[in-house]
Amino acid sequence: MRLFANTWNIAGVLCFGINEKSFAPDGQIDEGDVPGAATGSFDEIEAYQYRAFISYSRHDRKFVDKLYDRLAKFRTPAALMAREGRYGTPSRSLKVYLDRKSQSAGGALDGRLREKLEQSAFLIVVCSEAATDKSSWINKEIEHFLSFASADRIIPVIVRKGRDQPLHEVFPPRLFEMGDDAPVGADIIHDGGLIPVVQKLIGGLIGFNQDDIAAEQ
Repeated sequence: MRLFANTWNIAGVLCFGINEKSFAPDGQIDEGDVPGAATGSFDEIEAYQYRAFISYSRHDRKFVDKLYDRLAKFRTPAALMAREGRYGTPSRSLKVYLDRKSQSAGGALDGRLREKLEQSAFLIVVCSEAATDKSSWINKEIEHFLSFASADRIIPVIVRKGRDQPLHEVFPPRLFEMGDDAPVGADIIHDGGLIPVVQKLIGGLIGFNQDDIAAEQ
């Protein structure tokens, strides 16, 4: 049974339109759906300095460091470099931006972060309880990213405390308020851990399916 009325694929990560009625009783994503092809053209993606910008709460720093480390160390297998992906022939590595400097609370994003966001093709948003603060920098980064990019360039990574935790308890307000237009992506618990989540992210960022990445690792 399909649990969500609106589904689509973005950046190689399965995504759903969400609202309060869309949540399964246990907060799970419909396992009948599978990741598909990414969106966007080769020229659009290649024009950016960074393939992705990671937006996160400093409370999730330990997890984010692991996520970034996996992405930064990824090297595209020779078998995939010999193929044409959604964005053409993939590059050998991914350039992902992670800001490790702490900004003072309140105010607007500084020029440095706005510039890095504008130089990023995708926005990876780490969604956790710590990300739900309305005044967090995550909301401001999402807002700025949406000022020049469409919502289908946002890739949420969901970090729940338990399998039954509903999405509205981990989604940043700026994403949740988008309702049916809000993307929902990889889930650490329901996708089986960090490795499958990273495979989903990499597949989307270089224009291949998750299975293509898993088969070559």
